[in-house]
Amino acid sequence: MNRKGFELTLNFIIVIILSLVVLGFGINFVYGLFKGGNEYVPQIDALIMDELTRLAVGNKRVAIAPKESQVINKGDSATFGLRIRNTVPGQETFIVKAECVKHGHPDYESGCPSDSIKLTYERTDFPIKNNAFYDVPIGVTVNRNAERAEYLIYVSVCSFTSSAFTCSTSSDINRYDALQKIYVTVP
Repeated sequence: MNRKGFELTLNFIIVIILSLVVLGFGINFVYGLFKGGNEYVPQIDALIMDELTRLAVGNKRVAIAPKESQVINKGDSATFGLRIRNTVPGQETFIVKAECVKHGHPDYESGCPSDSIKLTYERTDFPIKNNAFYDVPIGVTVNRNAERAEYLIYVSVCSFTSSAFTCSTSSDINRYDALQKIYVTVP
């Protein structure tokens, strides 16, 4: 029996076995990377959206983000984000008031029919610490019998330090920042 030929065959078998083991570890490692990456995608998406919203708001005290207008079909709904940043030293208490004030042609002023658009948002007061943000989602639902038109929704954010306060979209009293506007087009 040729000893060198036997050693060469044995070495070849050992190299193949080691290669298969290394290949198995490599496949397991790559599989683990992809499997673990999918768990972090929703968290990363949320971080990206938060950063985009922060950039859209910038140095504003109150802003609608990421966009102020949407097309909503009859029977559908959409959510707008209202971001409030407290620039008052210390903690301040805020409240949001939203109402549909105009529909039809942009130059035609009239109130919105009560059965056309439903607004859903946080209607209670809430505290915000200095330099902190607070997000208020504003849900807009268009009823099935709503007119085809452009609707304008005024959003007012008011701040107050006592329990005697008013918050109105038609008055600047207690208004924290400029009146915000949401535009909804019903095709």
